[in-house]
Amino acid sequence: MNPRPTKVEKIVSHCKSLRDKKVVIPSNLPEGISIQDFSQVRWVPKPWGFEIWLVAEKNLPYALKMIYVQQGTKMSLQYHRTKEEHHVVLAGTLKLHYQPAGQEKVTAAIFTEGSIIQ
Repeated sequence: MNPRPTKVEKIVSHCKSLRDKKVVIPSNLPEGISIQDFSQVRWVPKPWGFEIWLVAEKNLPYALKMIYVQQGTKMSLQYHRTKEEHHVVLAGTLKLHYQPAGQEKVTAAIFTEGSIIQ
């Protein structure tokens, strides 16, 4: 008997179906968010996992991405002068290294499922 898939496995399965052009609307999107058009969805493989670009038009002042980071891997530090980022941890635990505005020291914090980071 196979064990029930975890929340992370379900999210990855939905993401892979998007990559493979099998359009499946994820059931775990936050309330108020729906996807109507999958024609612009892009699967972007990364060394640490993958990104799914749901909204990434250059002329819009925002982007919407689902990011999957494989356990035990790391992403690079990033800096944006004109862009704010908001993160929602859908499943698992996130260790985020960040530099508070006006400070030189990089700080780390742990976030768990359901955390919202701005």
